Amino acid sequence: MVIPVLPSPEIPDDVLRLVFEYAALYCRKSALKLALLSHDTRIWIEPIIYSEVSLFKDSTAMLFLRTIKTSHTKRNSFFSTYVKCLSISSSVGELSAAEILYFCRGAKYITIFASLTPTFFPVPGYGTDFHMSIPQEVAVWNPCCLLESYFRAISQPDRNGQYLCVAFGSARPQHLSLLLRNPTSFSSELPLYLPFFSQITHLSILNKWEDWTAWTGFHHLPNLTHISFEIHICESQSWSYDTGDVRHQESRRNTVLRERILPWLEDLLDSCQYLELCIAAIPFQQSPGRSISSSIKMLADSNKIPFIPNLTFIQLREPFYGREAHSALYKAMWTLGESIIKQQKDCQEYIL
Repeated sequence: MVIPVLPSPEIPDDVLRLVFEYAALYCRKSALKLALLSHDTRIWIEPIIYSEVSLFKDSTAMLFLRTIKTSHTKRNSFFSTYVKCLSISSSVGELSAAEILYFCRGAKYITIFASLTPTFFPVPGYGTDFHMSIPQEVAVWNPCCLLESYFRAISQPDRNGQYLCVAFGSARPQHLSLLLRNPTSFSSELPLYLPFFSQITHLSILNKWEDWTAWTGFHHLPNLTHISFEIHICESQSWSYDTGDVRHQESRRNTVLRERILPWLEDLLDSCQYLELCIAAIPFQQSPGRSISSSIKMLADSNKIPFIPNLTFIQLREPFYGREAHSALYKAMWTLGESIIKQQKDCQEYIL
């Protein structure tokens, strides 16, 4: 008896695409391998590979910029369409970063961080898409983050500033996370009226409280509904477990919270009419005595600080991790903050 051999059923392309996209979303290594299988799989997978671009080294940024300029399979419009999350540190040369921002101008989640050390960068002569000519050999000292350079270019235009203005003028992010290096280098009123900020709904600021409590201009953000600040009240480096030292640190912390931070946050919420949620994020601390959250609870219980319905305090478990605008940490924090605000409005007190 001859047993017939049935042909293997063909899997429809739309089903294959779903399977491949699912695998690519959950494993970047798999995504890179799948993109090399065939022409069709490359078309399916490359938008996923390039949906998140993180550039924290100048060498990485230069390779990415070379890919944009020399790719034979992807037009420039590919990157403006499919790069949804873009993270750039000040380790990236200023002009290179400006070009990358221009090519990835469709990104909705943008993170701009200052790096720890300024560096000299040789910048090659790019710029054809800006309809300008950038000098062939330029050494850029980048002591601040890209956003600070943009602020400087607005008030003190120079040749490099032209490229920054073109790049920032073409992008419209909705989520922005930033850490400025030298916030005293520009006016206390941030130029948040510029078109780059016009669509921002979620803003995360990682600078220390001494910086952002001196800033104004947040009322210029017409679509801002969510904002977060980090409250890190630095303890003295010479503290000990002596009772007197601990009480001194607690007293200073309470004074800063009561007289500087909370009044500023209250004014912010009053001036931003569409702001639904303000999160005061409390970083992980290793110090004796009360934590910031317990100090806030003590002050609230004793009616020494006002109750602000749209303000909530959230304790972070890591000192500096997952702070990109598109990170899972921020997505979870916004969701948690919205839930806490609803509860606070019902009970009319802070939930810590």
